[in-house]
Amino acid sequence: MGLQGCCGCMGLKDGSRAIGITYIVLSVLASVYYTWKLIEFSQGEFGPAWPVYTYGTGLGMCLIEIVFHGLLILGIKRSSRGLVLAWLIFHGIIDIIQSAGVVVLIALGAVYGVPLLYLYAAVSAALMALVWYWFAVVLAHYKELKTGDGFEYQQHAMEKK
Repeated sequence: MGLQGCCGCMGLKDGSRAIGITYIVLSVLASVYYTWKLIEFSQGEFGPAWPVYTYGTGLGMCLIEIVFHGLLILGIKRSSRGLVLAWLIFHGIIDIIQSAGVVVLIALGAVYGVPLLYLYAAVSAALMALVWYWFAVVLAHYKELKTGDGFEYQQHAMEKK
């Protein structure tokens, strides 16, 4: 069966598009949250004791994510391997960092013996499994795309002439 039937009745292209849209929606919601926290901080309502640069960094990261998720959707629409590859590289790096964070969370739970950390780690690990599955769906769609669809590879350009 593989990843072809991965998204129910959707193919890889539709599944990848749905993944891109889901990520954009989540990034926009996170951006609204970080913007709200920055506004709250600027008005003197400090909320949790997090430094303001945490909210600014979160907002900046969300905006970068929105750009890359937009590249994914555009790449799927244009069948452009280059745009999809940009998303795969970006998201691969982010997913590796987040997966390392889950491992650190498990280690902290073991070191400090705090059962709540294990719960956080279990939920985080389940979410990371979903994220890696989505990554695999987009990667399968990327492999399905034909080469030379927007990029002029040297050999492909020479064959055209």
